[in-house]
Amino acid sequence: MEFVRLHDLVAYVRPARGKTNLTPHWAGTRLPISESLAEAVRATLERARDPANVHPADGPELPAVAALVRAQAALSHIPAGDEVLVEILDSREGSHIFIFPFEGRLVHGGLAALAALRLGRMRKTTFTITANDYGFELLAEHGYPFGELYNQSLFDLDNLAADAEASVNLSELAKLQFREVARVSGLVFQSYPGSPKSARQVSASSSLIFEVFEQFDPGNLLLQQARREVLERQFERSRLARTMARLLQVQHVITRPDRPTPLGFPLMADRFSATLSHESLAERIDKMQRSWEEPSP
Repeated sequence: MEFVRLHDLVAYVRPARGKTNLTPHWAGTRLPISESLAEAVRATLERARDPANVHPADGPELPAVAALVRAQAALSHIPAGDEVLVEILDSREGSHIFIFPFEGRLVHGGLAALAALRLGRMRKTTFTITANDYGFELLAEHGYPFGELYNQSLFDLDNLAADAEASVNLSELAKLQFREVARVSGLVFQSYPGSPKSARQVSASSSLIFEVFEQFDPGNLLLQQARREVLERQFERSRLARTMARLLQVQHVITRPDRPTPLGFPLMADRFSATLSHESLAERIDKMQRSWEEPSP
C-alpha cells in the first residue's frame, strides 16, 4: 500500500469590514455532565488530596490547579470520593452554605431547590440559589442557622415528587414548556406560508391554551406531558433520586472557613456577574484570588 502525502492547505483571510452586535457563544458549560463523568471528577479530586498521587499520565490539568488545591486544603477541606463537602460561612452579604456533591449543574439546581424548601420549612427566610457543576450555594439573611438546621435528612427520598413540584413555581415552568408541547402537537403553528407569526404571538397562543386546559381540563395529557418534561429536564428527576440516595450514604464533612474558598468562588462569581458594583468582575475576582494567599486574621 502506498501512502501519498497531501499538500498543506493554505487559508487566505482578511479582516471583515462590517460590524455586528452578535457574539458567538458556546453553551457547552451549561450542558449536564453524565454520572460517569461526575464519578471521575470526584475520583480525580480525591487523587489531588495527595500530591504524590498526581502523575504525568493524569494530564496537565492537575498540576495547573495545584495552587488552588493547596488553597482549598488550607482554607477548608478537599473531599474524598465518599465524602460531601459542606462549607458554612458568614459575609457582609449574609449567611452562606455551600454543598459540593459534584453531580452536575441540573442535578444541583434540583438539590438546591429541595434543600431551600426543606430548610425554609424549619426556619422561614428568603434564599438566593446558585448552582454549577461542582455544587450549589444557598444565601440567606445574616444569622440564619445553617449549622443548626443542616443534616443529611435534607436529602431524604420521602415525598420527593411532591417536594420537587412544591420547590419551584411548577405552573410557570410548565407553561413555558407547554409552548413546545403545543407546537409539536399541532395546537399552535409558528408560521403560515406568507404570514409568519412572531415568537410573542406563539407564546401568547400557547399560554392561553395552557390556562384554559389548567382551569377546565386539569387532567389533560398535554399538561401532564409538559409537567413531566419540566421535572425531567429541569431536575433530571430519575438521576436526582439516585444522587439523593448516595448523599444519604456518604459522610458529610462540615467546615466553617472564614472566607470563600476556591470551590465556592465560582458560585459567588455567578452572583457577582449579576450584581451592580463599582468594581469590574475581573477586579473582584482578582481581589478574592489574592485573599487565598494571605494568612487568616
